[in-house]
Amino acid sequence: MSDSKTLPSLPPTNIPPGKQRIPVIRSIYFFYFAAFGITTTFLNIYYNDIGLTGVQIGVISSVLPLISIIAAPLWGVLSDRLGRNRTLLGIASVGIILSMSGIWLMHTFFLIIIFTGLYAFFDSSVLTIIDSTALRSLGQNRDRFGRERVWGSVGFIIAAWGVGYILERFGVEWFFLFFILMIVGVLVALYWLPDQKTELQAFNIGEIKKFITQKQWLIFSASLLMIGLGSFAINGFLGIYITDLGGSEGLVGMAAAFATITELPILFWGDKILKRFKPRQLLMVAFGATGLRLLLYSIMPDASWVLPISLTHSLTFGVYWIATIAYVDQLSADEIKSSAQGILYAVLNVSRMISAIICGYFYDLVGGSQLFLISAVFSLAAIFLLSLNRPKAPTKLLE
Repeated sequence: MSDSKTLPSLPPTNIPPGKQRIPVIRSIYFFYFAAFGITTTFLNIYYNDIGLTGVQIGVISSVLPLISIIAAPLWGVLSDRLGRNRTLLGIASVGIILSMSGIWLMHTFFLIIIFTGLYAFFDSSVLTIIDSTALRSLGQNRDRFGRERVWGSVGFIIAAWGVGYILERFGVEWFFLFFILMIVGVLVALYWLPDQKTELQAFNIGEIKKFITQKQWLIFSASLLMIGLGSFAINGFLGIYITDLGGSEGLVGMAAAFATITELPILFWGDKILKRFKPRQLLMVAFGATGLRLLLYSIMPDASWVLPISLTHSLTFGVYWIATIAYVDQLSADEIKSSAQGILYAVLNVSRMISAIICGYFYDLVGGSQLFLISAVFSLAAIFLLSLNRPKAPTKLLE
């Protein structure tokens, strides 16, 4: 995509730049998470269908976070320094389309890994940049972040549910086409996204060092590594587990949609929840709910049980995510907001990378039921680590 200076200028408006960006940000969240819902729900089922083993699926899945560990902070720093979020997101979107098309056309393990690495590089930019753009656009109303992020959940629900039934009729490989269409939607929405200020900002290594050496951050990061195993077991292998139990692609999509529906009220009223409860309290609840969800998956007698169990997603993701974003934003200085979000995603990606390989190994070794049971134990470890951290609330938002 061309540099933002060559794009058609936006019509004059009296709307403050922050508020002007909000509707566009909602659209980007909608289309991006619609694409994310499609790929996270059906990609590993596709890999299973073309004959890849659990370990191979785990290795491919580990490439995404491995590349993102470096790429996400890099994109965040570029965003902080250049302020050209529209241009950066446009480049990333085109890269996502081309690399996912490569995965679609390739059927060998080695070539899929190569294109997955390219996809990971570009994909790691989107949430890093759009989350920080949303937070900056909200200004003093950053506690309302969940109300903007909820539009991503709406896109996820519609895409996962609808595409699931289409794939049940035509074949799971056609999810690639719908994924690409959603990223094209992101590109279209970018036309109306005003860039931030373009002056070059200094790279504040001191503030970044201060951020990553805080005791609160270090303990929180360790707990994220533990809870990541359970999260990846759900995101990476639940769909395959459902089909192993006799469920269809339609049921897989419905389960993903049901789960995501439950997070909508949490995200929408996240500001009120954060004013009443501390992030650490919310995270303890979310980690405990994750352990319970994993335990229930491990003992469910047939695939239909996945629907009621998935309703716990409101706690295992909704509560978890609003607390995480608010906490990281408040721990970071104004000049490193994007960088801090990039560091957060880097830690999450380390967890995903390790978890992908471990989950793939255990899925081949002991099957889906025991995988979820083992992951539940790691959730208990995450709760223990978080219990060691009793931070003093750094801002009013965390009080």
